[in-house]
Amino acid sequence: MLKGIYYQDDTMKNNFHRYPELLLVDATYKLNQRQMPVYIMMSVDGNGDSDIVCVFVVVLEGAELMAALLDMFKSHNPAWEKTKTILTDKEFAEKSIYRENFPGATLQLCLFHVLRTMRRDVLAAKMAARPNQKKTALEIFQRIASSADATQYEATREELRRAGPRSVVDYFDRVWHPIREQWVVGLKQSCHYNNHTSSRLECINQKLKQVIAKFSCLNSFFHDLKLVIVCLRQDRDSRLAKVLMKRSFLSHDPGTAEFLFSKLLTPYSYQLVLERIELSKQIDLSQSQHIDSSHEKDLSLQIDLSEQIELSKQIEIGGGEEGVTLQTPSGTIQVTPTSCTCQFVRTNELPCEHVFALRANLGLQLYLEDCVAQRWLLGHYRDRPAPATLEQERDDVPVPGAGRVYDEALVETKALAMLASEQPQRLQVLRKLVRAWRDGQPADVVVSEPNSAVKRPFLNEHMPPP
Repeated sequence: MLKGIYYQDDTMKNNFHRYPELLLVDATYKLNQRQMPVYIMMSVDGNGDSDIVCVFVVVLEGAELMAALLDMFKSHNPAWEKTKTILTDKEFAEKSIYRENFPGATLQLCLFHVLRTMRRDVLAAKMAARPNQKKTALEIFQRIASSADATQYEATREELRRAGPRSVVDYFDRVWHPIREQWVVGLKQSCHYNNHTSSRLECINQKLKQVIAKFSCLNSFFHDLKLVIVCLRQDRDSRLAKVLMKRSFLSHDPGTAEFLFSKLLTPYSYQLVLERIELSKQIDLSQSQHIDSSHEKDLSLQIDLSEQIELSKQIEIGGGEEGVTLQTPSGTIQVTPTSCTCQFVRTNELPCEHVFALRANLGLQLYLEDCVAQRWLLGHYRDRPAPATLEQERDDVPVPGAGRVYDEALVETKALAMLASEQPQRLQVLRKLVRAWRDGQPADVVVSEPNSAVKRPFLNEHMPPP
């Protein structure tokens, strides 16, 4: 008896092997005629793009079956031990099973769904509070969610105690306070690469529902699923090529940190680092007083947005590397020329403005590779197998009959619709093809060589059959 289907191709395995640190998981429904729930597991690559790395289709949801499917995933993907964070919805029933099967990973909750659940629960009729009290409580919940550190979290929570009715405060303390590290922005300790919501999964689910007919048979479901996956991969690679082409015209002088980072990093991570370099230029790090011969000295640090950061002392780090202790609005951090304990480094695995400011103050080159995780390296991103084409993804089947031809043509035209929507001129090509076939004229497609001096027509009408 069929209990579930595990689907993962070689490209999915390779993508997860290369980027296993963050997993986004969710379920979607009503995509096949048996109404079997479809579980999507997604990773985020070194250029900030999403990749589906596995799909489960189950007959009945249950802990035993989900645990068996996760065991299968782990057996096919040894890199599962490198997964650091699993992002999902609080109402995702199987999140506890993921936590058990990925003991080294931290569970994080989609912030959008957290706030939506809070709103639904607080506005419920059974919550004993006046409408204006509920509105005030929800506004405080928003500020609690964006707390930068534990101090700000506790201060805003105290505000809730003063303003909120007892029922709302009890609700928060019972449901949300015990799991605050899973949803409060400033309290998250594991890498999430700026993914606080599961919007990536929501976007993929919407595309699946646009292409896959509601309640389709399993045969059609998997045909359409592969179609969406391949189109997403091709779209990702097309966007990357455009960005890399634009990068070749960057105006940074050779030898500068900006130029060197452009050669080292993917376009996405390069922009993040550029932002941190710009922030570091707004930091005024100056010596105010020598303390003694141990080289300890008081320093003061001022940053944009009127942030005052007191640099309490300079310390000696093992191996002779100098470091400083900073008291920032987000708490005390330790900074050296190659590391920092701030949340940006912890959650993104890239160098921060504190490191760049200290290196500039010490007269060091801003460029460094120590703080950069392998996932962000352009060489690591490029060194991967070429994605499969639509033709390569097609199953090896005998010559089909008329009904099967219609089914396969429907799959291909869905792909054409997605691709044609990207460039208006492609629609004209499709219209010429439809007009020729409707008039009973033979037609074929001829693709011109990219570097050819002679531009052949893309569509040849009246072309004799081979």
